[in-house]
Amino acid sequence: LVGGRVEAVPVEVDGKEMTRVLANLLVNAIHRTPADGTVAVAAERRADCVVLSVTDGCGGIPAEDLPRVFDTGWRGTQARTPPAGAGLGLAIVRGIVEAHEGRAEVRNVTGGCRFEVTLPAAAAG
Repeated sequence: LVGGRVEAVPVEVDGKEMTRVLANLLVNAIHRTPADGTVAVAAERRADCVVLSVTDGCGGIPAEDLPRVFDTGWRGTQARTPPAGAGLGLAIVRGIVEAHEGRAEVRNVTGGCRFEVTLPAAAAG
């Protein structure tokens, strides 16, 4: 909020593709968070980029799996809720984000994990 109003966070993206990114992240977060848990979505401007984040209450991802989360076919370990699907959702996220000259990352936070999509900010017009 800036002066009591929401500040615009400008990015230039393919709307359909970015909708797919957010949908994949949200579906995963909701699926992996217990019914009484929370999924939070945020967007913030940082210097020359915009960061979209989805934070879930999954309990975290084993440290040895974190580097592989966006790999095609990765479906987690038995330490998490049994996986469903073909393990393509997060690989698709990474591909779309990188096509937009951005990056997709994940890290553990208290009680879950945070997926961050960093995109170049739109040029001031």
